[in-house]
Formats: sequence, C-alpha cells, structure tokens
Amino acid sequence: MKRKMAFLILLLVLLFASSMQAQIYVDVDTAVVLAVNKHSIQSDAGVIDAGVTYDETGIDLTWVFTPCAGPATATAIAPADSGNHEWEVLDAGLGMYSMQLPASGGTVDNDTEGSGYFTGNCTATLPWSSYVYIFRKASHNEVDIESGAAGDAKEELLITDWATAYDGTLNMWNSDMEAVDGTLAAATTMETYYDVSTAADAQHAFWLDATAAANILAQYDGTGYVGGTIVSQADITKIGGVAQSAADFKDFADSGYDPVNHGTNVYTVRDAAPKTAGDIATAVWNALTNAYGGVGTYGQSVEDTKADTPPASMN
Repeated sequence: MKRKMAFLILLLVLLFASSMQAQIYVDVDTAVVLAVNKHSIQSDAGVIDAGVTYDETGIDLTWVFTPCAGPATATAIAPADSGNHEWEVLDAGLGMYSMQLPASGGTVDNDTEGSGYFTGNCTATLPWSSYVYIFRKASHNEVDIESGAAGDAKEELLITDWATAYDGTLNMWNSDMEAVDGTLAAATTMETYYDVSTAADAQHAFWLDATAAANILAQYDGTGYVGGTIVSQADITKIGGVAQSAADFKDFADSGYDPVNHGTNVYTVRDAAPKTAGDIATAVWNALTNAYGGVGTYGQSVEDTKADTPPASMN
C-alpha cells in the first residue's frame, strides 16, 4: 500500500513538472538565436534524431506569441539554411536545434515585448515544443539578471540606500530631490524651502521640525480639559512691531489696568501702592491751596483759617 502511494505521488510530481514551461528572458528589439526544442527531438520509435534539417520532410514549425496586452497569435515559420530564419544544429547528439529570430524583416520579428515559444513536428518525428521566451527591455535584464552598471546600481539601492531612506526617529521617508521637471534650480529652491535647518519660511520649518507637535501642545493650556475650551497661551513681546519689555507688560497687567471698569488705573500708573479716597482728597486740597494761596487771595484766607488742614468732609 505504501509503495503504491509513493508511486502515485511521484507520478503526480512528474506530471506537474512536465506541464511547467521553463521561462528564459531575452532582450527585445534585437536579432536573437533561440532553441526550437526544450527536449531532444525523437523519431516515432523514441530514438534521438540527430539529423533534422531545415527542409526535413513534413517539417511544421509554429511561433506562438502573446504581447503584454494580448492577444496570442500562432504564425507558421519556414526554416531556412541562411538569412532571417536560419536553422542551426545546437547539438546533434542530443537532438537539439535552434533558429534565428530577427529584429525586423522576418516572418516573425523580435520587436515586441511579450512571451513566445515554438511548437513543431516532422513526418518522422514526435511533436516538440521549446522553452517560453520572455521578451523585454535589455535594461531590465541587465538590472535583474546580468552583472552591469544598472544591476550594480540596483544592488546599491537595495542594500545601502534603502537602509538610510527611512528615518525611524521621525517615522518618515527621507528624500533627496535632484530636479523638478528636469530643473536642478527648482529642486534646490524646494530643498531650501523645506529644510528645517535652512528654511527661509519659518512656518514650513516648524512643521518639519521633529518637535512640532510638542511646540503646538505647549501653546495651549489643557489643564482640566474635559471637552471644554482649550485656552491658547500668549507671550507678547511686541506692540506695533516694536519690542517691549516683558517686565513692563507684566507690571501693566498686574497693577496698571482696572479689570472692573475696563480702563487704566489712574491710581497706580505712577505709584506702586493704590491710593485711598483720603489720599486723593488731600492731594486735591493741597493743589488748590498751593495754586491760589497768594497774599490777599481766597486761598490764602482759607489757609490761614484752616491751617492748611483738609476739611473733615473730604477725609
């Protein structure tokens, strides 16, 4: 039972493997020589045919091609002993053969990106098929397969550049713009505009700064906030664009402003301590008597009578 199961599994694997088409990448827009068969071409008796020629009896060769956007087409090709579709022997002992596919001028040309393969048979052979060929830009093959400048650049990008392209502290991708619409000067202007260290526009530098969020939070007093109003904190340093002393601002706010009457507190503009009603009455009385207290005046007579003492009604 176990042997039967193992044999069945092996059979399924072989069937699956035989159904898979090997793919070979080929440069497009250039003349290429492609193998027309993936396995040995064999006679009807199952023997390798080492002498298949371009004009073999009953030879029937078809090129099946599918461009990237489709649809698939099947085109018969007549092998030749020279020219655009020259038939060649790769290895007679292995029964392997090839044919040229030109970039232009043939029955079929290598001038379109896509995939294609050969199928064929002769009167005295079993049918055969080739590998699947993937036709694409040479630069793509150089980057992905071949060792060249483009491939080295891709390797550098993947190994080195990507390692430094992401800033784990700021959780953002770094960028190094070289040109905008092909203009280097435009990219330089943008770099100056958005670089935190050199930004001409402080607003943009602020938003690109890693401490921007903390700076915003510092501008608001959220103490006890439960869906209410968050008060923006103010730190005034100028009036009309003219720098002012922070101490002067504070003194005025603390002592020089009457929040009840919404006006300047005349009592404390020039003096540190608030004036009482008695202080004001005395000041008025002194002003009157001093101003009009000359000899023979009413003020002098009042002075003489009251001995320069404010009346009780004003105390």
